[in-house]
Amino acid sequence: MLSKIRRWLRSRAALGKLSYWLLRSMRWVLPFVLLFVADAWLIGWVDAWEVLVGRESAKDAPAPWLTWPLSILGWLIAPAFIGGITGYAVTQQIDKRRSKSAHELLEDVLRRAGGPGPLVPPQPGRAVQPDPSSPGQAS
Repeated sequence: MLSKIRRWLRSRAALGKLSYWLLRSMRWVLPFVLLFVADAWLIGWVDAWEVLVGRESAKDAPAPWLTWPLSILGWLIAPAFIGGITGYAVTQQIDKRRSKSAHELLEDVLRRAGGPGPLVPPQPGRAVQPDPSSPGQAS
């Protein structure tokens, strides 16, 4: 049984970015869902949803000791979770359609703008010295 758990944990790295992120976020999502279900069971599904999205005050609900955490999490975790999923999905779509690397795109933009020329990647142990002849440098 322990070896199956180890294999499953190691296999998570083979997942796509979005699947891996969703799996990792379960430690936050599961308690959130359990709190929502507990609230829904006590005050009703519609009222729990109203508290979660902020349309109903948590203090006016029948069980304020349980609706306050739901209300706070509705304002904190839900937008962060939705934003995270959206960010990953948009990034994946952009990466699929990108024909040039970000480095090549930056070089192209600098060349078209009349910039300083080709970019040289930094080398370890070598400090980058500013060019005194480039515009914007104090003489």
